[in-house]
Amino acid sequence: MTGKGQIVVPKEMRDRMGFKRNSMILLLQKDDNIILKKPESLEALVEDFPEVRAATEEVLKKVWENEDDKLWESYLKD
Repeated sequence: MTGKGQIVVPKEMRDRMGFKRNSMILLLQKDDNIILKKPESLEALVEDFPEVRAATEEVLKKVWENEDDKLWESYLKD
């Protein structure tokens, strides 16, 4: 790791993964592990990180199902 916090992905791995200059890379942390993924493989998050999906669903539920919405719905009905 460099002084700027940059890491080097070995050429063989870059070639195998299809990473090129300025490629987007998803960096994930799970416990004491860091995982690099292609953004196209986000579907794997459901399998690899079920807690991410659960947390996302919980946050969305709070956003979409809240008491403040009932107030706005009463205005929209009039």
